[in-house]
Amino acid sequence: METSLLPTSDLIADARRQADLACHSGNQALHQVLGLLIGRLERQEAELAVARTDPVTALPTRSQWTAQAQDAIASEAGGHIVVIVDLDDFKPVNDRFGHQAGDYVLAEVGERLTRIAGAGRAARIGGDEFALLMACRGRGLDAIAAALTARLAQPIDWQGRSLAVGASVGAAVVRGCSAQALSAAMSIADKRMYAAKGHGRRGRGAALTEHPARKGGSPLRPWHTGRRARARTLRAANRAVSP
Repeated sequence: METSLLPTSDLIADARRQADLACHSGNQALHQVLGLLIGRLERQEAELAVARTDPVTALPTRSQWTAQAQDAIASEAGGHIVVIVDLDDFKPVNDRFGHQAGDYVLAEVGERLTRIAGAGRAARIGGDEFALLMACRGRGLDAIAAALTARLAQPIDWQGRSLAVGASVGAAVVRGCSAQALSAAMSIADKRMYAAKGHGRRGRGAALTEHPARKGGSPLRPWHTGRRARARTLRAANRAVSP
C-alpha cells in the first residue's frame, strides 16, 4: 500500500489548528507539546528551503527544479522543451579575477535565464551548468538555442570590467508528461550540449538541436556564434525567447 507524506507547510498548518483547539479546551500540556512541534517543523522547513536553493544564483537546485518541472509537464497543457546550458570560458574568468567575479557571472547568468524561462523554470544543476524548462509555444529548438547562446554571450559588467563567457546549449522536446519523459529529454539535451561544445571554436558559443526529419532520421547541426552570426541573432533574441 502506498503512503503519501504531507508537505511541511501543511503539517505546520494542521498542528496550529490542533494547538488552537487544545488552547480553547484548556489542555495546556497538549498546547505546549504542539507548540514545540510547530517550532521544530518551521526550522525544518527553513532548512529545506535553503537546501533547495543555490546560494550563489538563488535558483532552484537540480532536485528542486526536477520536482517543479515534473509538476509543470504533468499539469500544464501544451508541449515543453528542456534546455541544458554549459558556460564556456568561465574558468579563465574565475582564475584571473577571482571567485567573487565568478560568482557574479553565475548570478547574472541565472538572472538572464530566469528572465527568459520564468521564475522557477531555470536551475543551476552543476558548477557552471544550468537547466531550463520552457513552453514550446510554436518556437523551434533552433531559434531558442541560438537566441539563448547569443543572449548569454553579451558581456557582463563587473567593477568596471567587461567579462565575457560563452555557452554551449542543447535542447530537446519533452515527449510525454511523466518523470521518465523529463529524464529522457534531459539526457538528450545534455548529449546535444556536449556535442555542441565539441563543434564550437574552443567549445565557445555553440548549440546543437534537433532538426526536422529527413530521410534517414533527424540530423543534428551545430549553431555557432561568430561575430556576424551574433549580430544577426541578437536582433531576434528577444522575440525568440520571450515568454
